[in-house]
Amino acid sequence: GDYRAWQVISVAEMRQGRISDAIESLHSAERVSIAMKMPDDAMLLSNFGSLYLLEGQWQKSIDYTQRALKANHIGGRPMQVERARMFDNLGSAYSQIGDFKLAKAYFISAIKLSRQTGQSCSYPLNNLGELLRKHAMANEALPIFRKALALFQKEGDLPAQAVAWANIGASLAALGQREAGAKAFDQSQLLFAKTHDSEEHLKMYPDMIANLRALHRYREAVQVMQAYKDASDQRNSEQSRIRIAKLESVIDLEHQQRKLAEAEQEHLKQRNTIERFKTRNRQQRQWIGGMVASLLALLLFAVLAYRQGRLRQRLYRQLEQSHAELAEQRQSLADLNAEITHQSEQDALTGLCNRRYGQAWLERKMLARANDF
Repeated sequence: GDYRAWQVISVAEMRQGRISDAIESLHSAERVSIAMKMPDDAMLLSNFGSLYLLEGQWQKSIDYTQRALKANHIGGRPMQVERARMFDNLGSAYSQIGDFKLAKAYFISAIKLSRQTGQSCSYPLNNLGELLRKHAMANEALPIFRKALALFQKEGDLPAQAVAWANIGASLAALGQREAGAKAFDQSQLLFAKTHDSEEHLKMYPDMIANLRALHRYREAVQVMQAYKDASDQRNSEQSRIRIAKLESVIDLEHQQRKLAEAEQEHLKQRNTIERFKTRNRQQRQWIGGMVASLLALLLFAVLAYRQGRLRQRLYRQLEQSHAELAEQRQSLADLNAEITHQSEQDALTGLCNRRYGQAWLERKMLARANDF
């Protein structure tokens, strides 16, 4: 039915290099499976993981491949060969996002499972070698690349042999064996010329040019650099022609999409205008609130200052009154002391000085004479 048909269409589109279209076809198959309430299909999910890996959407590739492994396990179907490919895809995706530990673990799992099932482990080996070389571990990567090359040669896979030779050349150059590296790059060049794999070929050029410059073979480096430029221009032209063909085939769709985009843009402008008004109102409310708060604070300060001034004045008046009362009491006490002294030294009946006065006078005289001596 439609479910299988969409998957077949996806495979055809993938072989034509139309990765985005192939992914969309798989999504159509996925929608059919959801509508029919079908269980997760490990093969469908695995294909999603592979296509997203080719398109460079690493996290989506990881998510779909993990779902495929889970569906494969729950379904009870061995599919060990497919699991090995899933492990290899996971290793590649984790390598791209920089998780060396997980990438290495998945590549090793893919290699072990491939060997257990009697399948070729050439690609997982090559991918493991690229991971190690990427992390400056060329000494470990080199023997792995040579094992992968031997398998590629046994399988007659020329494009993979070209890639393996390029990886060997780059590893030898990194280890300081530059002459041997140059020979490996030459071998890779010969194989790439037979396979016409422009994308992988382009990846090799920078390492090859750097190695020739390190060997002071500048004339050859310039020639390779020119070939690199020509290949880059050719690939860009091919991609441009593909894009133009796609644009011509979907011009009506783009017209409709443009109208929709214009409507969405107008709607977005209106929303932005409303948001600006809302923001301005919020700012005005905040400003008014701040002014009211400032005025209230100022009024409160004025009231407190007034009350404090009144309190200070009252305290000053009370203090002055207390000083006056104290002075008056001191004067009354002095007068009373004088009166008591006068009464104690005079006779109340005659008004003459009494014996106490005479005694006090005599003590004063004797004290004065004693001081003179």
